[in-house]
Amino acid sequence: MLRSCLALLTLLLMAADQPAEAQRAAESRDGTRFFFSAGTHIRASYSDRQERQVADFHVRRARFRMRAEMDSGAGLYMQIDGARGDVGVLDFFAFYDISPQLRIRAGRMASAQPRSLIRTSMFQIDGVERAAIANHWGSLSTYSGRDEGVDLTLTKGSAEYQIFLHDGGPRLNQTTEARLAITGAASVRPTSLEGIEMGVFAGYNPHGSAGNAPSPRFVSGGAHLYYGARPGSQPIRFKLDLIAVDEANSDSGGERTSLGVSLLGAARASRGSELYARGETLGFKDMDDARYYSAGFSFSPSARRGDPYHQERITLELGRVEPANGVAYTTLILQLQLAI
Repeated sequence: MLRSCLALLTLLLMAADQPAEAQRAAESRDGTRFFFSAGTHIRASYSDRQERQVADFHVRRARFRMRAEMDSGAGLYMQIDGARGDVGVLDFFAFYDISPQLRIRAGRMASAQPRSLIRTSMFQIDGVERAAIANHWGSLSTYSGRDEGVDLTLTKGSAEYQIFLHDGGPRLNQTTEARLAITGAASVRPTSLEGIEMGVFAGYNPHGSAGNAPSPRFVSGGAHLYYGARPGSQPIRFKLDLIAVDEANSDSGGERTSLGVSLLGAARASRGSELYARGETLGFKDMDDARYYSAGFSFSPSARRGDPYHQERITLELGRVEPANGVAYTTLILQLQLAI
């Protein structure tokens, strides 16, 4: 574990001596513009889960993004990941700007969902992982936050509205009916309240959830209130997320419900560094609550040079998980983030 941490710190110090790179762009003869970007999370971790001490060193994420735009407003976007050794496509969609305020997309994408899930990009994750209650929602949804479908996004002033008509994932209840899932989200960043962002989402999936006992219906909704959504963006930050889930149980004829609450606070320690702590609870009907705690420190060499905080960041986080059913365990993770 110690050798892994030292190796990761060496990588960061080498990166700190290099200038931060911006997103690469190119243009063809017909005026089509191409944009390329990449990023990775490399980590050393320790855990005493299941009463076993485990230390490892691995690539958590390795992403490459490509976007093509034409003067007509049409374009294509693709994101691939190779962290597990095999390259796979995460997102692939076509888009068209109907107007400067209205965009339509079709393909496989992350659209309307909890703000703390994929709508918080990998580079803007506050610690080393997204909120546990958001990951719980993703584990229940049959498409884990990405799905094939069509969405519309309307931007009106400081507000954004999104509606997603999508496949809904595998038909866990084996239905042959051609039914689609629908999810909507809305958010606003008031210009008079700098740093504030608030929003809601709600969704209905007739194809059920991906829990241990697949259900024939999955309804969810939630809200968020942020003051400083991005790590290192301001001296003091906080985030509040609420996510509620209601599932019909095909076996008992009853329902399974859960309510997740996540609260994060962060403070700038110095130029290019931040301290943070997060507490979460996930309450179930007729079950004990699950609780998640984490605290950590992040340092950005790029921010020290005046470049974006997310381009080069190292994060050290101590976490504690207390499952609803099971034995509590502790994690310690040191993660390097590079964005190009």
